Amino acid sequence: MQRRPVSFLAALSAHCDALEVAASRGEFALAVLDLHRQILRLSGNRFLQSLCDPLQTALYSLLASETEDQKRGPSKMAKVVALHSAIVRAVENREPEAAKKAMKAVLERSSDECLRSRGMG
Repeated sequence: MQRRPVSFLAALSAHCDALEVAASRGEFALAVLDLHRQILRLSGNRFLQSLCDPLQTALYSLLASETEDQKRGPSKMAKVVALHSAIVRAVENREPEAAKKAMKAVLERSSDECLRSRGMG
């Protein structure tokens, strides 16, 4: 895994911390979006970043609408925080396989949530 400046890693941690202390569901959605953007910046892959811009917009819309659903209580948000924190820890510890595994867990959960929210899961 490529070495990144401490400032990038500190920004990752700060975004993850923002997830934990989000005072509203909208703040939570923004914190997730900011964390994803920081991870994309860390990748250094401009092509991937350009592909993900439209996806990030769609993700925010999905998160904002889903988080307004009162069924999404603190326990579900805590799970999202824990999954994203695992990614941050792996990146900070320079453990690419752990980061890959943690990211896969986030993507699988997101996919499951999308399917469930559409009555398909």
